[in-house]
Amino acid sequence: MRGRQITQTALRILSIVVGVAGLCAWLTFVSTRAYAPNADGATVVLEGSALAHRNLLLHGWSLSLDSFWTVDVLFYALGVALIGVQPVLMHLIPALVAALCIMVASMLAGLGLTRRARVVAAVFVVAALGLPGHTGAYFLLQGPWHVVTTLYCLLAALLLARARFDWRWYVAVGLLALGLSGDLQMLSLGVVPVFVAGLLAVARQRSLRAGLVSITAAAAASLVALAVRLAAEAIGTFRVHESHHTVGLSQLARDVGHFVNWSSAIFGVHLGPISGPSIAPIFAVVRALVLVAVVLAIAASLVRSGLGVLRWAPRRLSWFRDDDGSGVVDQSTWRADDLLLCMTIGAIGTFGLLTLSDNPEYARYLDPVTIFGVALGARVIGRLVNRLADRVWAFSLGALVLIAGCCAASSAMDARTYVPRAPTAGLEAYLTAHHLYSGVGDYWASSIVTVNTKERVTIRPVVANASMEIVPDGRQATIDWYRNRDFAFLVYETRPHGHVNRATAERTFGRPEKIVRIGSYFVVTWSHPIALSPHPFP
Repeated sequence: MRGRQITQTALRILSIVVGVAGLCAWLTFVSTRAYAPNADGATVVLEGSALAHRNLLLHGWSLSLDSFWTVDVLFYALGVALIGVQPVLMHLIPALVAALCIMVASMLAGLGLTRRARVVAAVFVVAALGLPGHTGAYFLLQGPWHVVTTLYCLLAALLLARARFDWRWYVAVGLLALGLSGDLQMLSLGVVPVFVAGLLAVARQRSLRAGLVSITAAAAASLVALAVRLAAEAIGTFRVHESHHTVGLSQLARDVGHFVNWSSAIFGVHLGPISGPSIAPIFAVVRALVLVAVVLAIAASLVRSGLGVLRWAPRRLSWFRDDDGSGVVDQSTWRADDLLLCMTIGAIGTFGLLTLSDNPEYARYLDPVTIFGVALGARVIGRLVNRLADRVWAFSLGALVLIAGCCAASSAMDARTYVPRAPTAGLEAYLTAHHLYSGVGDYWASSIVTVNTKERVTIRPVVANASMEIVPDGRQATIDWYRNRDFAFLVYETRPHGHVNRATAERTFGRPEKIVRIGSYFVVTWSHPIALSPHPFP
């Protein structure tokens, strides 16, 4: 009997590994056809390289509050340790993280439900997240856009839903603390929602003990994260150069419209603000059904949670009740619902608070909303379908498989018809051909070239300071890149970033010997090596 259990566990683990590997391979391919990586994705690879080369605290780096030190950087460090600094990591790591999110979301969606409800929930999650349209792939498969933080939240919810003070509690606290140490958004995406879910459990059960697991997990994670940060600062770690800004009231009103527009685009209902292939009407309708299901599920979960607090379950709406249809109540069922609901609301609040302008790139803050919402929707749909008659259940499962098939066809067609343009390809070829291997440039032309050329060509980011002289960039960089170094060239774009242009170049280094235009970039060289001030800006 024990041998049979071991075999079943091994098969389950094997199926999870194969599933994650298959999803990762598919999503890596999709991501290569959805976007061309940029400096943000390249910089986190270089952070991972620093970590892999034993700079465990990122000493000397200057980063934002979203340093991703204990979040995305850990995954990139593993990738660099295995295959080195390779451009494929900018697609492979986000795809791996997304595949893990899908797997954990499927497990969380089926927690406490019957087997056939779990099947329905898993199919829905895979259809909605594993087979994205072009815009969905653009936002869900780029790093570092808080998807690893979302993964940590999902894992914490999966562990805390059992409400036990055992190893699960310690692992959940560790995940929340890691997320908070590397991404301040963990506060609104995970820590506060876990705390609120604990309060809901107290209200449901009329007992403080019912919510202690979640409440203490949130508190302990905050204390551990604070202790980690203080210890790291005492030893020597990265510098935080800026904090989050928050939105004004006028922008908050516009963000409501952006929330509707960008969310529907991420779900594939329309193309939205990101250029790409057109969407066939039939696929738009299918993806709209998925979006409507998620929206209705969130609303239903709000009602269900409220009824749970009031301890009232309408007889005619049996699927609002906490039992699985057999009359047996599994506490992990409503706990998982509450955790996901609170995380979804926290993610919506994060989007509203941090979307500072009409720039569509802020739609990245909808990644957690999408993932949490889909997991919650899968739970509600699985529970609803489970209560149907066998024939109707089989029909519903078939309909879901058909929807998944349409999503797969749509995703494959997008990947086949759209090829993103790599803006730095010509620049990389020119620098390599002319043996220009070490230089400086504005942020958007620096780290991406370094990673794309596998560090054969290294370009370090620079900006102009208040005196309009070019100095090391004091953001998303390490001073070790500049200390006691001479550089052979400068790169800047036709639309300069950070006031890096011809005027500031001549003011800093003198009249150049040669200026060559490569696409939208200018490569500037002097008759002598150039050196930078040791004082970064800002």
